[in-house]
Amino acid sequence: MNMRKSFYQFLFMAAFILLPLAASAIEIDGINYNLTVYDKTAEVAKKAYQGSVIIPDYITYNGVKFSVTGIGAQAFEGCTELTSVTIGNNVKYIRESAFVGCSGLTSVTMGNRVTTIAANAFQDCKSLVSIDMPDTMKTIETGAFRHCIGLTSIVIPNSVTTIEAEAFSGCMSLTSIVIPNSVTTIETSVFKGCSSLTSVVMSNSLKTIGSDAFMDCEALTSITIPLSVTSIGNRAFYGCSNLASVVMGSGVEYIGTMAFANCKALTDVYCYAKEMPLMVNGSDFVTDAFQGSPIEQASLYVPVSMIELYKSLEPWKNFKNIISVNDAVYGKCGDNLTWKYEEATHTLTIFGSGAMPNYDYSSNRAPWRDDYSNNIQKVVIEEGVTTIGDYAFDFCSALTAVTIPSSVTSIGAVAFEGCTALSSIDIPNSVTNIGLFAFCASGLTSVVIPNSVTTIGDGAFAGCKNLTSAIISNNVKSLSKQLFHICPKLTSVTIPESVTSVDEYTFYGCTGLTSISLPASVTSIGTDAFSGCI
Repeated sequence: MNMRKSFYQFLFMAAFILLPLAASAIEIDGINYNLTVYDKTAEVAKKAYQGSVIIPDYITYNGVKFSVTGIGAQAFEGCTELTSVTIGNNVKYIRESAFVGCSGLTSVTMGNRVTTIAANAFQDCKSLVSIDMPDTMKTIETGAFRHCIGLTSIVIPNSVTTIEAEAFSGCMSLTSIVIPNSVTTIETSVFKGCSSLTSVVMSNSLKTIGSDAFMDCEALTSITIPLSVTSIGNRAFYGCSNLASVVMGSGVEYIGTMAFANCKALTDVYCYAKEMPLMVNGSDFVTDAFQGSPIEQASLYVPVSMIELYKSLEPWKNFKNIISVNDAVYGKCGDNLTWKYEEATHTLTIFGSGAMPNYDYSSNRAPWRDDYSNNIQKVVIEEGVTTIGDYAFDFCSALTAVTIPSSVTSIGAVAFEGCTALSSIDIPNSVTNIGLFAFCASGLTSVVIPNSVTTIGDGAFAGCKNLTSAIISNNVKSLSKQLFHICPKLTSVTIPESVTSVDEYTFYGCTGLTSISLPASVTSIGTDAFSGCI
């Protein structure tokens, strides 16, 4: 039996050996492939492709099924009449220079298994406007999208761990970029010459900004370097001619030669480093980090404990104004979010991109809860934050002002409970959900719930003893349990025709509410919904 089995295996292999697979690619449905017999995989091979190309998951050759797992080196090189490519779900890699010089390529749809885009893969694809990468992507190699001058946006998934040198160099139309939390290093010249880049969000896991990383990003006006970054490379922001504001987090230890040179619009530099960063060029100490930038007319902000040292050393002492700031406290609050508390202004700022975590009152308290909640007077949530977490700012008794951006879609449970000094809040028209007890026992005097809101949790405004008026979103269908429970000064409520039910205890104890107009749409009123309303 073993001899017979071996004989048949020999015949099977011989059949493929006799095929011209090694000498030349085979063509199936207009696409060339190189086949690997032992694992039954196929790689797209070079040909003069044009128009739209759809790379399948599988092909069949001589009755044998092959999985299409890769796109070979130079497979589409110089195919100027290629307009779109759809990459199958079995493709795991795109080899070097695969699409280099495809100047007519406007659309690339990637399958859900690609892990690597090799060096120069899409270089000089001048008509490519955007590209979506799958969550399997790990590595973007050197020059992968170099000189894609039409590329305006790209989403780098959180799975990416490595972005190699010059990956997006010369992408002159790219306007914004978010570095995911999985990336720890921005390598050499990654965004060099991205002259339209106006927004850069760096992750809280980033450690190193490489040489020339953002050189000649002329549209960039401000940059915030997170506290995780320890090293800023040589010429990292050289020639960013409109860069006016630089904020360096407390972790910065090294600033390379000419890192911020020729930044002609520079007006403000914030350096929160715990120790004065060393300016270095290799092993040599330098003083030219701001060469050619108008620091003689700019302001430098440094920790109060370090101000005399900055005033005595080059090049820092050349700033027109050297201003002390109370040492700000930084920390993480989510994968891509940072919090900063400034004692001088009693301001808590949340910045970055993505959702805040949900906290609680016991083992998972908000990181500012124990030390600063009684002193916080102002909360600023910056654009890019998408949710306000549960228990985020509860019982911040001194809180008087909150800024919520249009990127926020949800306000978590108990988020502002017990904020007794908070008399007003502007909820943006992006918020769709307000969690249970979100503003319970706060100092609100009036509230307008925007029409974007579809759900309001139980007791969201319960115990607001100063609340006098409420306007409810016309997309809310139910007034939840205890929504305005014991709001004794409430005299005016606008209920839209979208509401079909008023739950139990909704207006219980609202002793100032002498009249209310219920729309004809209301078909259900819960137990004690208006009990105690005289």
